Amino acid sequence: MRATEEFTIGRVYRLLPKVLGQESISLWLNFGLFATAVDLLQVALQRVSGGPSLAGRPMAIAFFVAVFVATCFVHCAAVHAADMRLSGTPVQAIVALRAGLSRFWPYLGLSTLLSLVITFGLLMLIAPGLFAAVAFSLATPALVIRRAGVFDSLGASWTMTKGHRLEILGLMLVYGVVCGLVIAAVILPGAAVLYLTGLAGTVGQSLVALVINDFLTSFVLVVAGAISTVMFRLIEADRAAIPA
Repeated sequence: MRATEEFTIGRVYRLLPKVLGQESISLWLNFGLFATAVDLLQVALQRVSGGPSLAGRPMAIAFFVAVFVATCFVHCAAVHAADMRLSGTPVQAIVALRAGLSRFWPYLGLSTLLSLVITFGLLMLIAPGLFAAVAFSLATPALVIRRAGVFDSLGASWTMTKGHRLEILGLMLVYGVVCGLVIAAVILPGAAVLYLTGLAGTVGQSLVALVINDFLTSFVLVVAGAISTVMFRLIEADRAAIPA
């Protein structure tokens, strides 16, 4: 990436198609299929046992942990895959997943800490939570790309976002609106089909909702990883271009 490329919302979205390649699609589909399989298995077991029960809670926790672990792998893999495409050396999805596996424990610590900080901030009149989300938005790319530790990643994100936080907030808002439109574009036709086929209000509706939710979650996860990677590299290039 050229050091003259400045960080702007428009440039991030113009670079997004470049970093979302075949491996990103593979990550999206595979995570969506995995999450759907886990959810359908859980629903099937609940129906066999007659519904949620105290004995079924350990199994529900196991399913949740399985999907959460897969989420960690895929998010890190999406960042690694996007960075490789940005540098002109794309990798296969399996290679990106291995990179995600190598950063699992640091990512787990980082995501847990960020979830607590952002949730606490949102409870404190929302604004502090938004500020934390913006200030630490580059922590995951720092963790994966620089292979930094948890607190070093947080520190790097805090430093790199200075002077760009309003743009990052604007980018997040644009991304939120786009995601909302994509979700509406998927859910509304799906609801119409269910209504026309007479499946609305049946078990079929719940199953379709599960599948749609899993694939939309996978889509948001992969694209969010790519966006944060592009932001990270553009701001890094900006900082490198500034004379010491």
